[in-house]
Amino acid sequence: MLKVLTAGESHGRFLVGILEGMPAGIEISEKYVREFLKRRRGGYGRGRRMKFEEDNFQIIGGVIGGRTTGAPFAVMVENSGARDLEKEPPQRVPRPGHADFPGSLKYGFTDNFVPVIERSSARETAVRTAVLSITHKFLHDIGINVIGFTRAIGSIEVRDIPRSFDEILEKREKSMFYFPDPDVDGEAKKLVDQAIEAGETLGGVFEVRVYGVPPGLGSYVDPFRRLDGRIAGIVMSLNAVKAVEIGDGIEISGKSGSEAVDEFEIEGGVKRRTNRSGGIEGGMTNGEVVVVRGYMKPISTMRRKKMSFDLKTLAMKPAPYIRSDTVVVPAASVIAEVLVSYVIADAVLEKFGGDTLGDVVKAIGFYRDRIKKYFPSSHL
Repeated sequence: MLKVLTAGESHGRFLVGILEGMPAGIEISEKYVREFLKRRRGGYGRGRRMKFEEDNFQIIGGVIGGRTTGAPFAVMVENSGARDLEKEPPQRVPRPGHADFPGSLKYGFTDNFVPVIERSSARETAVRTAVLSITHKFLHDIGINVIGFTRAIGSIEVRDIPRSFDEILEKREKSMFYFPDPDVDGEAKKLVDQAIEAGETLGGVFEVRVYGVPPGLGSYVDPFRRLDGRIAGIVMSLNAVKAVEIGDGIEISGKSGSEAVDEFEIEGGVKRRTNRSGGIEGGMTNGEVVVVRGYMKPISTMRRKKMSFDLKTLAMKPAPYIRSDTVVVPAASVIAEVLVSYVIADAVLEKFGGDTLGDVVKAIGFYRDRIKKYFPSSHL
């Protein structure tokens, strides 16, 4: 239902994003988009480049009078550190852990893989964040709230996660790492400072939760439309993510079946005693909170030298160091928030259709009436 396309290089003049398929009538402002871009640039442990990558942007299509028109939604983000890519010095020593080597082989850039560096850079996520932020707003307008936060930085993991959306939001805003428990900040800052001093980088875990999701989004009849598969795919598209977990999938893989299942109970409607499945069963939402985690490797670009080789001569050489961050998990939690919003919005439109926001609201209302025996008041 929804199609997204981004274009541009990390040091070109602009990045451009286009999203097709959003209904008309969604109220959207530059302020709303700007808040996501601002949070993406934040979080303790980012590099110096965040001071000059200002993410100036324009909404250039699909919005008139502050509301979507049903036409493709388009955003252009300026690269304030733009350079003349035609004059960039050639790059022939690939950095381990990056797209440099396989990308140069794939497209034949073995004499100079600057095009690989430019397009594979995580800078692309700036425009992805901007153009997909409207899916977050769309979900909010129909009563579905999505929130991303940091779960762990290196070995430091948050100890107490509130249950409600509002509590997580309130606490996340007080944390320099976007933890839902700002009391963990001190330990995490100490670890990051140690990594900076040693010229190292750190990975970690982010989490996205989706509240108010109606049951039945996704599919069991078509394996390629399973919602958990779609979510896992979009989260894995985020740079440095090496594993995705739905609910407690990793933990329960080592437990017995009776310890892993979410039993039913009736208490003013159908409820679950636990939510180990993360709100998805059989490829579909089941009415519980959707829980997604992304596991990030430490950033491969670091001041500590790693060996590589020259693609032309095969002579061993140190991999080049390009300015980088120490940890990007907080920023990734922001990007993942809109990526998951995109998949959920797509599943909503797949099930309910509608060319206008009002059409979608009415269709969801009809569905709610049909299932009110099971979810009388707590879900859409």
